[in-house]
Amino acid sequence: MRSRMLAVLGAMALAIAPVIGLVDAPPAAQATVAPVLTPGDRVVGMASTADGQGYWLATAQGFVFARFGDSVPYGSMANTHLNAPIVGIVATPDGRGYWLAAADGGVFAFGDAVFSGSLGASPPSSPQDRVVGIGAFPDDSHYWLITAGGSLTVFGFSSGSWPSGWADISATAPNAPFVAVANWGTRSDFQGVWMEGADGGVFTLGAAPFYGSTGGLPLNQPVVGMAVTPSQDGYWLVAGDGGVFAFGGAPFLGSAADAG
Repeated sequence: MRSRMLAVLGAMALAIAPVIGLVDAPPAAQATVAPVLTPGDRVVGMASTADGQGYWLATAQGFVFARFGDSVPYGSMANTHLNAPIVGIVATPDGRGYWLAAADGGVFAFGDAVFSGSLGASPPSSPQDRVVGIGAFPDDSHYWLITAGGSLTVFGFSSGSWPSGWADISATAPNAPFVAVANWGTRSDFQGVWMEGADGGVFTLGAAPFYGSTGGLPLNQPVVGMAVTPSQDGYWLVAGDGGVFAFGGAPFLGSAADAG
């Protein structure tokens, strides 16, 4: 059930600072399995495991690459007809499931992730309305979708149960369309979000700390998603070619950038 649409474009007095600062990372050989992108497919998002020692990569055709660190597969939309490509993935807090989101607002739940609604019945009417990512609160049933224009639609909350501070979130437009969003804080103490642009710029809203970005750096492919460590002391960015960039306390555990 769709709960509420929040427009997140407009001026905001909170600090929004896409600053360049890529951290050093171990070699990609740490990946347990080298995933292979099929011709015409591309990585569109990533999600962290519960302990932050692994992650999943999702592709536009619905594949989910696991085995990075301690991630394990729970299912995918691979080889399934999709009305629109997959654009994002986000995991449940215990790491025993995840949601996939499609560009038309469709949501697909796997493992212990609970389906709480989607926008699949209301296709986007303009490029700015196209869904580009999915984020989740620290439980297995609440999530939101973000559009290229920066609007958020939240699912799973009943009237009056919104987290503290949620209604005050807004942002200025990035240099490139938004592609991802992630939560900072807890359900009972909501403090802000990270928002990610296709150029790799990371925007911090509210109390969400800034750990670095690829904004202003040359990239082989645009950034398509982000994931936050469970301790919220770092995050990963992922590009369309499967390249992974780690910041703060997020460990680098491999990428799909060099896969055939």
